[in-house]
Amino acid sequence: MKTKCRKVIAVALSAFLFCSVWGCSTSGGTVDQSFGMMALNSVQPFASEEFAKKLALLVLDDRYPKDVFLSDGIGAAVNQGDVWLVTFKNSLHVDDSESLPIMNGMLIPRALTLKIRKRDAAILDIF
Repeated sequence: MKTKCRKVIAVALSAFLFCSVWGCSTSGGTVDQSFGMMALNSVQPFASEEFAKKLALLVLDDRYPKDVFLSDGIGAAVNQGDVWLVTFKNSLHVDDSESLPIMNGMLIPRALTLKIRKRDAAILDIF
């Protein structure tokens, strides 16, 4: 009886450790974080709201020419559970009725939104 009880406890403990270390996600994603990142995420998400805004602004400043997108500097972050949606308006865009504004032959977006994952600050999408 003692041996059977020990085996049950060992299996239960193994399952608990597996789930707590590697995660029991129903999303079907694979775990690709180091123990250091897991430790950082244990208290709060790695990418805070302020961090996500700064990262989004850095990406927009680096990837979009200033004659296509010039951020207004005031980003809005929306908490979507595992991700932040960070939106910056384009200060070059003039509010008019034109649905697709074109300036110097280039399409000028009204705003850009970056989808940033909280656990590792990965940029998942720009739209």
